Amino acid sequence: MNLSLHEKCALVGGGSEGIGLAVTKTGRLNALIKKRAKAAHTTAEQIIESMTGEIPAQRFAEPEEIAAVAAFLASPAAAYVNGTSIPVDGGKIGAI
Repeated sequence: MNLSLHEKCALVGGGSEGIGLAVTKTGRLNALIKKRAKAAHTTAEQIIESMTGEIPAQRFAEPEEIAAVAAFLASPAAAYVNGTSIPVDGGKIGAI
């Protein structure tokens, strides 16, 4: 069976949006911040401060940081990595 990324993610729960890209500095994140700010009648800066305040790294991920992990997992160097979740979240999950 040849499944798309979205279909594969849906099988493990949550669809492709469950991957957690919302904390990566992208246009999608900017749109989310603007939407939250409008709904809360506040500024985008206040929403950013609130969101990053929940992340131990105190910042959003750069797309290159997420891509580096994905590239590693797709490389021969990760051939023995199997059946695990690798949080790339600036320490937000707090798991060992």
